[in-house]
Amino acid sequence: MKYVNLGCSGLKVSRICLGTMMFGGPSADAQAAKIVNMGRDAGVNFIDTAESYSGNASERVVGKLLKRDCDAWVVATKTGASPMGPGPNDKGLNRRRLMTAIDESLQRLKMDHVDVCYLHQADVSTPLEETLRTTNDIIRVGKVRYWGLSNVPVWQFGLIV
Repeated sequence: MKYVNLGCSGLKVSRICLGTMMFGGPSADAQAAKIVNMGRDAGVNFIDTAESYSGNASERVVGKLLKRDCDAWVVATKTGASPMGPGPNDKGLNRRRLMTAIDESLQRLKMDHVDVCYLHQADVSTPLEETLRTTNDIIRVGKVRYWGLSNVPVWQFGLIV
């Protein structure tokens, strides 16, 4: 397996990232285990999930499957794409939601931190400064090591950097 730096960091990740969007849904636990074991045997060390995948069951499955060697993996999850409940504050990238989302993800993953937390999509109703300050605070307390963006148009990314 070839490994590359994650973005501009020194963190080494496999060139192949194992996506787990279907874990906990149509794929049975045994099938998910087979997929993770094949990735593990091939040298994959980068795995991606999200709070919204399969109604958050994907994070639970990933946590269970990585339990024996989670330190060998670079674990990424995402937040902010889908409402996670019926209330007006159960979605988005506002401080309240981000703080709740990372704690819920860590609980489902049975981990004390994730390596990468992606902001799953832009949230035009929350000031960008609020989202970035909160992301920085979550990194400072050690729940996340790096953050990134997913499903954000390049022009919006240019405004952030």
